[in-house]
Amino acid sequence: MLGEAAQVHPAHDLPHPQVAHRFDVPLDADLAVELVARERLLVAMSDAHPFAGRESVPVALLRDQPIVTASSRSAPAITLRLCRNAGFGPRFSGQAGDLVMATLMTGISRQLALVAQSMANL
Repeated sequence: MLGEAAQVHPAHDLPHPQVAHRFDVPLDADLAVELVARERLLVAMSDAHPFAGRESVPVALLRDQPIVTASSRSAPAITLRLCRNAGFGPRFSGQAGDLVMATLMTGISRQLALVAQSMANL
């Protein structure tokens, strides 16, 4: 679900950002994890965010930006891996009960949320 590491594309203009499924990474040593799909990540943000007018947001611009995640095991891990691969640690600003709430929180704040492209039109 990490998608392309070079760019994270904005999702600030999505009319109804919602989540229909959740991805949890098993933590048990006796379970295997197999990559079955790869997709881009979108950045959910308010129209007032300085990145809102951008066509794309390079991962490097996420440095020092407040990022809210869902409370699933995988959401913070994906964000952490993406940022660390770009040479910095994310600035987690909060954790929402699920991705829908995390996305909604971006609409009333300067926080960002990372959303899988497949969830953009739900």
